[in-house]
Amino acid sequence: MARTATKRTAKSASAQAARQTTAPATEQAAKAYIVIDHPKNNEVFGKGHYAFRIGASKCDKVEISIDDQPWHSCRHTVGYWWFDWSCHAAGTHQAVARLHNAGEMLVSRRRRFKIS
Repeated sequence: MARTATKRTAKSASAQAARQTTAPATEQAAKAYIVIDHPKNNEVFGKGHYAFRIGASKCDKVEISIDDQPWHSCRHTVGYWWFDWSCHAAGTHQAVARLHNAGEMLVSRRRRFKIS
């Protein structure tokens, strides 16, 4: 069975664009995200300095916790949030990040990594 394509008029396309730009606050909040970009899951790296890179939607603050220890503030630069880490006991570790925005909080998935 053949499908027929529907033609969009300029009026309907502009109306849809207007609806998208005036999305309700709850819809905009649903687009919030936070993800630990680096280290990659199960990545292995050596002892020494390591900079965690966190991608997040627009927010007031991002924090990171490594091995369920206290939360540390991250710095924002070049479009990402960063945390410089200099601990490093050999073995498997995990990190989780969270963003704060207008009194709400969103937590990332846990990221596991290993130090050799």
